[in-house]
Amino acid sequence: MKRGNRGKSAINLSEELGKAITLHQNGQFQQAKVIYKKIIRHSPMHPEALHMLGILYTQTGKLETAIDLMCKSIKHAPGRPDYLFNLARAYHDLGNLDDAIATYQEYLRFVPDDSEALHMLGRAMHDKRAFEQAIICFQRALEKSPERVDYLNSLGLTYHAHGDWEQAIICYELALKHQPNDFIVLNNLGETFRKLKKYANATACFRQALYVKPDSARVLNNLGIVLREEGKLEDAAGNFQKAVADKPDYAEAHYNLGLVLSENGRGGEAITCFEKALSIKPEYAEAHHNFGVILKAQGRIEESIIRFKKALAFKPDYLRAQTYLAIISWTNGDWVTCEKYLDSISNTKRILSDKESKFVVPYHIFLVKLLKYRALNANRYLKDKCLPIIYVVGDSHCLSTAHTIMNYKNVDYSAEAKIVIGCKAWHLGNKVNNRFKYEFEKKIDSIPYGSVAILMFGEIDCRLEEGIIKNYKKNNVNLTESITHLVDDYLSYIIKKLYSREIISIICNVPVQLIKQYTVSDADKKLQEKVLAIFNQALKNNLSKKQIPLLDVYTFSKKQDNVSDNECHIDRYHLRPSVFTHLIKEL
Repeated sequence: MKRGNRGKSAINLSEELGKAITLHQNGQFQQAKVIYKKIIRHSPMHPEALHMLGILYTQTGKLETAIDLMCKSIKHAPGRPDYLFNLARAYHDLGNLDDAIATYQEYLRFVPDDSEALHMLGRAMHDKRAFEQAIICFQRALEKSPERVDYLNSLGLTYHAHGDWEQAIICYELALKHQPNDFIVLNNLGETFRKLKKYANATACFRQALYVKPDSARVLNNLGIVLREEGKLEDAAGNFQKAVADKPDYAEAHYNLGLVLSENGRGGEAITCFEKALSIKPEYAEAHHNFGVILKAQGRIEESIIRFKKALAFKPDYLRAQTYLAIISWTNGDWVTCEKYLDSISNTKRILSDKESKFVVPYHIFLVKLLKYRALNANRYLKDKCLPIIYVVGDSHCLSTAHTIMNYKNVDYSAEAKIVIGCKAWHLGNKVNNRFKYEFEKKIDSIPYGSVAILMFGEIDCRLEEGIIKNYKKNNVNLTESITHLVDDYLSYIIKKLYSREIISIICNVPVQLIKQYTVSDADKKLQEKVLAIFNQALKNNLSKKQIPLLDVYTFSKKQDNVSDNECHIDRYHLRPSVFTHLIKEL
């Protein structure tokens, strides 16, 4: 806090004020407060006593009282710029950013070259998300004090928040030239490298920060996040566990540990972590959401709905939660509620992140089209609740079948979709436990013994930007061998699970995508055609040996030029419900 020279006053008041300030500076707040109040009772307009008592209240968290006292002191001593600076700090601490900014600016009219005030004004601008103005303030502060590490750090933080990560790195690295082991800067540099997916650099920064401060829960948590994003789940879990051991009330670390456990297929343990995070931070929307994801995986649908709604209560524009609720509403046959959530997504005003766009947008397009299809084809959907159920377990493709009437071997069934969101055949064939296998097994265990089930996985694996093709372009593997192994491992896993419950199984293969309307190079088009042909042939060969029926959507959706007919598709990836009802009847 800034404090100028005290003005003249009565000798006894001056002496009392000196005593109070000494006590205050020594941390004896209660004794100092008594004397400040004594002075104010004797001289209600005493600016220094009013102001110093205001400073004391800021230090004890009573910001509104502090601001009131500081305003009075400024009224009685309008020529004291240090009073303005301290008032601005109090406004800032209270979160009253507009008044903080105005007061810093008023102070700077008196002392235009004060680098600390420029720095604090920049921080207030940053907090208000006025990033460009904040950058100007920090740059002006650095012109006055170019070697101030905290100023360089603040400028780096603002560039980071503004999405200019390369400039943030320049600021942090310059700060580290002045102070190589600055713990805060090392951590912030690591976070920026993580944003750029420069995981080796990020890890090096976090490890150096931990060398400086080995038990930092924050850095342990950040290192865990990097390791999780690299797929090093066990190492990530170890760091999160260390973080919560060091700081048991660290909600974010409990949450991140829950995510890792969930990805490892340890849903029950993950729930315990999310519950702990929420006991510390009840408004933690992401924890509510991911709690809901596991409850959905466990088949506890009503409980999952409650969690998704709680996530939305704390974060109304949480589009991922809205999408999950739309999907659940569709599978539950609650068309009105499904449409409500889709409309809410349509009406969102903010720009979606890349991650949101890849999940929310495709599901929104797909479900909107399914709702329109149902409205136009009501006769294809369940009317008689007494029909037996045919279970359709799969990725998003199973949603096309939900509540449709299917005739299999001259018996009418109602289709019940059991979606495992984002699941690839690779996830199920993988030898390592993961959240997709966890949910798949829960879905299979919920199906009554001896039931009929259709399995639909593999389409995501065959997309241009996903598994097989992505792996091929990166590692130049033998396509036929890698796909055949993938299909064999996938079928071996799912058939074993199906047989354990004596389920009559039908395996659906992968349709051709509708790509005429999308920009795809000829080389990529031919590569995907080849992948689809190999995948579906491997599936057909394996199922033929096992004498398991194949629902051949690939042949049905393919034309001579290997581009699917628009009559088959409801969107780029998914087939119309009528395709499945037609083909199942033909088996």
